[in-house]
Amino acid sequence: MRSATSRSFILSLIFLLLGLCSCQYTSPDLGDTWQFDQKDTRVDSARFRGTYHYWKGYNFVATDSFTLRQEGLFDLGSLRSQLADTLVKPGEVLVVEDIRLDTASAATTLWIKITAVDYSLSRTGQSIRHSSGWVKESIFHQCIVPDTPVAKIIHFLGSRTFKWLLGITGVLSLGIWASLLYRSRRKPNFAHLISLPHGGYVRFFLLTLSGSVTLHRAIWHYVPNEWVEFYHHPALWPLSPDLSPAVGCFMAAVWLLILATLAVMEDVFNAGETMTESVLAVGKVMLLGIIVFAVFAVIIPYGLLLPILLLTWAELLFAEKFNQTFCRMRRNV
Repeated sequence: MRSATSRSFILSLIFLLLGLCSCQYTSPDLGDTWQFDQKDTRVDSARFRGTYHYWKGYNFVATDSFTLRQEGLFDLGSLRSQLADTLVKPGEVLVVEDIRLDTASAATTLWIKITAVDYSLSRTGQSIRHSSGWVKESIFHQCIVPDTPVAKIIHFLGSRTFKWLLGITGVLSLGIWASLLYRSRRKPNFAHLISLPHGGYVRFFLLTLSGSVTLHRAIWHYVPNEWVEFYHHPALWPLSPDLSPAVGCFMAAVWLLILATLAVMEDVFNAGETMTESVLAVGKVMLLGIIVFAVFAVIIPYGLLLPILLLTWAELLFAEKFNQTFCRMRRNV
């Protein structure tokens, strides 16, 4: 009864996830502001959109502080001697209003006019603060993240803090697993601490996890522009026309990883005869997942990634069969 109920729950959750994965974010309207004159301050929308992956009307969230030059006259040259600057704080919502070229200076500079909205003041009963002004694109793109949930998750996972935390956690997990492996060889009664639960779901989960991380790093290494486009305009459905084939394969791998995780949770909980055994099995799977994720995401250099991936897959797929065959041959001898 318990197994049937859990399977029904897993199937319902899978169908729910498949329905949710069809949502996607639409790209903003590019407009039609083509640049014909080098002295014109207008920007070629198609070229800018292809290079920077956003256009007017796109929303961002500030991740770092920067200053806005207050708008004086319409001429961008007047920005050098206008009103006092306005400080934009992390967490403020930013809307791109205009994009112009400053052709008066020696080096042509892209200026972004934005409106910053500070909603944090409303929590203290104060009115929401709006500020508008201009900032150089070279400064702007270093202090922002697109205002979408997927982009915020990608930004967090790609931050230096998370990479350091993942690397340290991975090294500690490797140390714990090596210690358990050493004890299991010296004391056979510790062997159950490193044995994987029976069934192929755990191995399938580790195969999918390592393959997904490797594919992501390959995309970032060979076609980074496609990943940046996905970062600004995410679509969760793998067959979405807005996704390139490489990113579409990665999204398919992500959904496959989610389904593998659900299958592992059901398999592990049903395999344990007691709650203690189930919790221990979940802990082992989590420890192995952290090790695989850390090793393939931050510890291994990209040049060694493919050989390590092939060795890992060979270990997961054939090591158990090889050990059984070897033990059978020794008994026959």
